[in-house]
Amino acid sequence: MAYTQSVRGNTGCLFLKGICIPFYILSSREWILLDSGPRFVRQELEAFLQEQEIRIRAVVCSHAHFDHTENNRYLQETHGAKIVLSALDAGILENITSLKACFYSYTGQDNEQYNREMLCRADRIFVPWQQENGQIQVEGVFFQVLALPGHAASHVGFVTPDGVAYLADSVL
Repeated sequence: MAYTQSVRGNTGCLFLKGICIPFYILSSREWILLDSGPRFVRQELEAFLQEQEIRIRAVVCSHAHFDHTENNRYLQETHGAKIVLSALDAGILENITSLKACFYSYTGQDNEQYNREMLCRADRIFVPWQQENGQIQVEGVFFQVLALPGHAASHVGFVTPDGVAYLADSVL
């Protein structure tokens, strides 16, 4: 069963079956998600959002891996969420062919079969090392951007206004 836990201030974590999605509260009924999670939690995620009457205003993505991006397009289409991606990830998640930048050993058919749910259109694109003061503004909120290449070429983390660091597989 889905539940939330406050981390600090307006920053919290939504716990779903097998995963945790960090969020930043804009208001009692509006959130920004830091990544959107894998498709296998979509029903549980949507049930929670409907039950709590929460609207997702934006998804700020850390990197183009399935467990971080598969619900982007769904939230964009159903909640009107703005999808915020790094320039590299925006290109990678654009179409089946560009997914080969991330999944280079997969054929086009493999990407179609296994990674199609990752595809989404960016509403906002940023270049991590070109951000003024190392920050991006999303829905009026400033997040510090941390370039963390290694796990993925475009991997970034974010620090919320509450001083909570999300490193895209860890929350500190």
